[in-house]
Amino acid sequence: MSRNSRILLPLLVGLIVHLAILIYIVTPNRKYLFHEKIVIDIPKEFAIIEKSTIGDFTKPKDDGANQVEVTDALDTLEARNTSRKAIFFIETSKRGTINPRQVCSIESAAKYNPFADVYLLLLDPPVNSELLQDEGLQLVVRHYENVRVVQTSSERYFNGTSLESLWNSGKIGESLYPVENWSNAMRILTILRFGGIYFDLDMIIFRPLDDLPANWISFETPHLTSNSAFGFQKGEKFAQKILEEFNSNFNGEKWGINGPQLINRMLQRECNMTLLGNTKSDECPNIVLFPPTVFHPLNYGWRLLFEEDKLNEVIIGISSSLGIHLWNHLSSKDIIRVGSKQPYGVLAQNHCPRAYWSCYKTF
Repeated sequence: MSRNSRILLPLLVGLIVHLAILIYIVTPNRKYLFHEKIVIDIPKEFAIIEKSTIGDFTKPKDDGANQVEVTDALDTLEARNTSRKAIFFIETSKRGTINPRQVCSIESAAKYNPFADVYLLLLDPPVNSELLQDEGLQLVVRHYENVRVVQTSSERYFNGTSLESLWNSGKIGESLYPVENWSNAMRILTILRFGGIYFDLDMIIFRPLDDLPANWISFETPHLTSNSAFGFQKGEKFAQKILEEFNSNFNGEKWGINGPQLINRMLQRECNMTLLGNTKSDECPNIVLFPPTVFHPLNYGWRLLFEEDKLNEVIIGISSSLGIHLWNHLSSKDIIRVGSKQPYGVLAQNHCPRAYWSCYKTF
């Protein structure tokens, strides 16, 4: 090696090292995705978590039994510690199964709200339900001590309530959308009866919910409220009026008329509230309205969640959100490849890692 080469080589190496350090310093929020040399700008809280960095989710945190414990809903909820916030997810298909994306919803709520009780309420589950052996649910229940699985029969749950006559009439089961209408009935009855927060099983929660008001409703579009995310305190008068309207004017022939459209009608009729934001009215001073950005930031742009090149766009769109509704009835057949950079998968890695990584290939 020539004398000039011996002099220039260390200088060149030093220049490369200094350049690498400079790049690292000026781009602190950049993350490499799965060891590929693709770099994107994302907030630190949404940095992709790789499986190797989050532990072995196939192992329980203790030597407890693998079985998911299911208790009676009414007995459990009537005896609950009311000083703790309650978060409810409700499964009304009566199939006795739950998919990984639904487990993700439960895990994300439990992960960010350790001082709340997170309930999965099953309506009329079959005997020997496969749900009890679901691997993802087992991992979540065994890791998060605040998750509870409870079950009830329709007859017992509706008996003595404002919906007893409607249930006895058979109209809900005979409607065009029985699963959805069972869910519409159960969610408002549950929150009225026990107080707390309701979320659909196609939500991902990003942050703690400690600062939410006692009574709130979320808009999903600029003109339509949602019943996929709402909260009321026990016995709230407005929730009671919603339930009475559901019972008196139930319509089993139209999609959404007993759900979001029902809440829209009641807000206009009882509260004269139609504006977005934290708007209050003299008629309903304790009801807070949230704009779509809080829980429905992508509106119906759910397809973005499955396109790898839309990751930055999605992350920017949800930057001020507490969670996101994923429109399962539209997106359920779209596949998420475990380990991909699809936005839905990236969100799941961060906010429900046990549900996500227990899927192995597809989420």
